[in-house]
Amino acid sequence: MVGAQARQYIANRLDEQAKLVWHFDNLHYSGEVSAREPQRVFSFGEITINLKPNGDLWIEGANYRNYISADSYTTAQECVSLLGDQLRYIDQNYQRIQSEPEFWAKKGILIRIMERFAS
Repeated sequence: MVGAQARQYIANRLDEQAKLVWHFDNLHYSGEVSAREPQRVFSFGEITINLKPNGDLWIEGANYRNYISADSYTTAQECVSLLGDQLRYIDQNYQRIQSEPEFWAKKGILIRIMERFAS
């Protein structure tokens, strides 16, 4: 669980990085489009970043969905770095993702499906 102060810091760093450092060919930063609690939403064109109350970051668009769990980072800077990696991936693979959408699914679900087919 990430506290309110840490969430605010993540939001500030995300905004700062998006404006000053992250320059993409296919994704264009529109800023924070919703600050209504309990979550905050930032837009990169058709991709939105949802900063959840527990610290999870959901990266979602029409053809792409993934997330960064609060358990996968230890500092706000690490969180923003992981987000930058996700956005670079989307930007670099933008054309392919348009024709071959990528949607994240929980590992537990995939493991259960594979186990059913294996038996």
